[in-house]
Amino acid sequence: MKLEDLKGLGEERIRKLNEIGIYTIDELMATPRRVLEKALGDQMIEKIYEQIYDQDDLVTAEEYYDKKKKIEYISTGVEKLDELLGGGIETKATTEMYGEFGSGKSQLGFQLAVMVQKPKEEGGLEGKTIFIDTENTFSPERIEQIAQAKGVEEALKNIYVARVFTAEHQIAILKKIKDRIREDGNIRLIIIDSLMARFRSEYLGIDTLSHRQQKLNEYLQELLRIAEEYNIAIYYTNQVMEMPAVFGDPIKPVGGSVLAHFSTYRMYIRKAKKDKRVIRMVDSPKHENFEVLVEITKEGVIDG
Repeated sequence: MKLEDLKGLGEERIRKLNEIGIYTIDELMATPRRVLEKALGDQMIEKIYEQIYDQDDLVTAEEYYDKKKKIEYISTGVEKLDELLGGGIETKATTEMYGEFGSGKSQLGFQLAVMVQKPKEEGGLEGKTIFIDTENTFSPERIEQIAQAKGVEEALKNIYVARVFTAEHQIAILKKIKDRIREDGNIRLIIIDSLMARFRSEYLGIDTLSHRQQKLNEYLQELLRIAEEYNIAIYYTNQVMEMPAVFGDPIKPVGGSVLAHFSTYRMYIRKAKKDKRVIRMVDSPKHENFEVLVEITKEGVIDG
């Protein structure tokens, strides 16, 4: 069923839905009512709900598993890490990498933006990337260096970059991202470097925490809808804070429980000797906790 198939909706209301980034029934169903009220009004929402929810939402686990098989993987370019991840980072999922400054979070993001362009038989999806830069970390020079080592030509032509300056800008740009995804038709990866930087710097003090987490939750839910609707992989980096009173490693990711519950896969990267790094799977619904040693070189991130 398409938006045009809904009785009583009409061209004007479809236009209003498009303006807020809703183009499909799935997106309509996943949008909170309070957002729809601005575009449609209470009476029309009720009529639409009667139509779109008048169906059997229960499926067998076997049918659900068949849908899960449509998930694809983007190689990280690191053989041991790919093996532990079951092929690379997943589409229709979110992968978080947190760590201290200079640990290599962005480096892996650059490498993924190159790897996604490779043929499927080489671990890619022959696709493009949207790179959301919140800390002025995007480095075309570094990407070209990695691309040359990986045998990918004209890599920069297949990467869209959005420089974000505020949390509100970061949220608002999702609408433009969805438009670009629909226009291009071949975007398979979204990278956010880093996800919490703007939220963390603008919402200061305990009195702003509740509002920040609410805005963050809305942003994350929209990200997940994009990943699921368009079969896209989402990789984002995250900052850390030090909690000396905590037993064990005092380094913890920022973002609180909202981000912790949202990330499908959560990994921690830390510095080892020289250019070596240790990547640890912290949280996953299907992987065991593991550690893998990698190395950051001129050619990119490789097995350590």
